[in-house]
Amino acid sequence: MRRAIAFALASVTSLVFAASISAPSGATPRGAPEPSPTPRPLLAPGEEKFLANLRQLTFAGQNAEAYWSADGGRLIFQSDEGSLPCDQIFAMSADGSGRRRISNGEGKTTCSYFFPDGERVVYASTFRAGAACPPRPDRSRGYVWALDDYDIYTARADGTDTKPLFASPAYDAEATISLTARRSSSRRRGTATSRSTR
Repeated sequence: MRRAIAFALASVTSLVFAASISAPSGATPRGAPEPSPTPRPLLAPGEEKFLANLRQLTFAGQNAEAYWSADGGRLIFQSDEGSLPCDQIFAMSADGSGRRRISNGEGKTTCSYFFPDGERVVYASTFRAGAACPPRPDRSRGYVWALDDYDIYTARADGTDTKPLFASPAYDAEATISLTARRSSSRRRGTATSRSTR
């Protein structure tokens, strides 16, 4: 149960790693501020019984939807790095080192996962519809997720060899990879799709 709670927390919040790891070493990622030598606590009172040894791995911009590689050694996530016009897909080691952009830098991206072998990734992007970011939705009455013209792509884990998996003038996004059944699934304007990844 602790692992499930930690996984959910890491996926929804600012990329928090819930395991005993050392702080990132080496150079700070592009434009990211140096981590504070005494970071503020990441746990709310009472959470200590479920989580321990948390480390903040991102320090700039909006970072979301972080998911582990099957071996637990890497994270893949979307980020605007605090300076990008819209989210792009990034990957890094579990300790926060080796951060690199996976997507091509065009359009808006979301929903990324590693394939079980860690050699390829899947993510959604709007770059086929245009290199610019889609218009931001009106959030004056609350949170809104725009159903932009996303397509689903696969690429090598280093971002090369990008290939369309689903491409149409519709919302093709929210792909998920099964680590055991070798299948992927996605959502297309309310319709779920499943497909073999073999």
